Amino acid sequence: MNKEFAGFMYLVLTFSVLFRLAIFILIIVLILALIKYLKK
Repeated sequence: MNKEFAGFMYLVLTFSVLFRLAIFILIIVLILALIKYLKK
């Protein structure tokens, strides 16, 4: 296994984790906004 490939795989893995985290946060924010809107 060469260094370039290992570095690329690490980058892809990190990006996918950050992407999932961003989606998770976005969903939480949308749910909270919906709750606040419905409570009016």
